[in-house]
Amino acid sequence: MSCHCINPRLPPDLERYIFEETAGQRPRDVPNLLLVARRVQYWLEPILYRDFRLGDSQKLDSLLCLASSKSHTFLPRSIRSLVFWGEYPLRHEHYDTLKRCTGITHLVISSTQSVPDVLPSLANMRLRRLAVYPQGLMPTLGAIDGANPVFKQLTHFEIFNGPRSGTDDYALIAFITALPSLTHLALNGPPKAGAPAIRRLLAECKNLRCLVILSNEKWMQSKLTTGDYHDINDLRFVVTGFRRWDEVICNGYWAIAEDTVEQRRRGVMVNLTGSDAYPLDDRVASPVVG
Repeated sequence: MSCHCINPRLPPDLERYIFEETAGQRPRDVPNLLLVARRVQYWLEPILYRDFRLGDSQKLDSLLCLASSKSHTFLPRSIRSLVFWGEYPLRHEHYDTLKRCTGITHLVISSTQSVPDVLPSLANMRLRRLAVYPQGLMPTLGAIDGANPVFKQLTHFEIFNGPRSGTDDYALIAFITALPSLTHLALNGPPKAGAPAIRRLLAECKNLRCLVILSNEKWMQSKLTTGDYHDINDLRFVVTGFRRWDEVICNGYWAIAEDTVEQRRRGVMVNLTGSDAYPLDDRVASPVVG
C-alpha cells in the first residue's frame, strides 16, 4: 500500500487571515510571528509601521531609511496613520517619500508646518481623519480650497487652537463648509467669532453628525453651556474633554460625542436644546485605522 504525504498547509487566504487576526489581537507578538516564514513576514511586517509617529528630524530620517530599504510597494501597504509633531524643516526627499505613502488615511500635523507646502505630497492619500493648526492650514487666507480632491473623503476634522480673529474664523469656516464628506468636526476651544460661527457651521455642513468643542477646563465647559452657546438649538453640538492630544485618530472623544447625540435623539438627556458638558469616562482611546 503506497503512502501519500499530505500537505499540512492551510489555503493561503485562510492562513493569512489567521496570522493577521493574531497580529491584530496581540501586536507585541508580531516580531516573533515574522520569523515563521517569508510569506508571513510579507503579510505582517506592514503592521509594525501602521501607526507612524515623527517627533524630530531623526524620526523623519528613519522614514527615509525605511523607504530606501523596502520595495516600492511597502509604504503604500503599511502606513495608515501618520503623526507629525515639533518644528523641523521638510526637505525634498521627505516630500518625495510622503508621496509614496498612498495608504495614509489618518494624518495629524501638530506644528505650524505649512500644509500648502505639503499638499502636493498628500494628493494620492485617501485622508479620512485630519488634525492641523489653522495657521499651518491657511497661512494665507484662502490658500486651500475645501473642495480640493485631497479632502474628498475626509470625514473627521480637528482644528488645533482657533484663529486669532473672528475674520480668520470665517475664512476657516468657508474651507470647512466646502468639505464634501465631513461628518465629524472638533474645535479646541470656542471660535473667536463665538456662537454665530457655531450656528453657521451647523447650518452649512449638511452631513455633519457632531460638532465638538474640546476643553479639559471646567470653567470653559461651563462658559460653553451658558449664554449664547446655551441657545444653540442643535443636538449635534457637544462640549467634552480629551485624553490624548492626537485623539482625532482614535475613538475617544468622538465616541463620547456620538453617544451624547444619540442619547439626545432618544430623549434620554434632559437638556435637548443646548449643549451639555459631557465629562470623560473611563474608556481608553485606541487608534482606529481604515
